[in-house]
Amino acid sequence: ATELNEEAAELYRGRGRKGVLQVALNNLGWSALIRGDHRKAEALHEECLVLCRELGDKLIGAESIEGFACAAGAGGAAERAARLFGAAEALREAAGNQQAARAHALREPYLAAARARVDEATWSAAWEKGRTMEFEGAVVYALEDTDG
Repeated sequence: ATELNEEAAELYRGRGRKGVLQVALNNLGWSALIRGDHRKAEALHEECLVLCRELGDKLIGAESIEGFACAAGAGGAAERAARLFGAAEALREAAGNQQAARAHALREPYLAAARARVDEATWSAAWEKGRTMEFEGAVVYALEDTDG
């Protein structure tokens, strides 16, 4: 699947097909995350999210924000992960889309690991703060440089 999405992304870029490129980038971001390459996952989700912002694609944008949440949690940033998970959930709900069981299964180990790093009150407060974010605010927060 990764190879096919890489091929699709290359073809979409070459043909200027921004309207479908974000889907391949999102898939590649999740693939990198599952393989444990969190930096690559963040880079792919960043490219995807910038494109989603340009296109106004809040649904794929929410999936990409959730990819950032998983990477943040894997990197030990539990409160950031909670805020991003909350934002992604609210954006998906606003778009009228319930998360598919497959996607839920992908995020669950990351969510559980991040949640275990902080107490319930801290997690809930961060999650709720994320849920109040509008799309643009969630994008800006997700794209913030947290390395330095």
